[in-house]
Amino acid sequence: MQVVRLEDGLPGDFDRLRAAAAAEGWRHMDRLSAEVAAGAPSSSPSSLCARVAASRGSAA
Repeated sequence: MQVVRLEDGLPGDFDRLRAAAAAEGWRHMDRLSAEVAAGAPSSSPSSLCARVAASRGSAA
């Protein structure tokens, strides 16, 4: 697992992760997208979930 700070927005494959999460009924990736769009800090709980999911290659 690799944890990285989101400094320049969401990763390029974020839409794929968000779609996979939504297909399973999870909304945390939608929440992260909204937080980033609103300028939330990269240390938010949703941001951490996305970093872990991205490092695993899944949306879980």
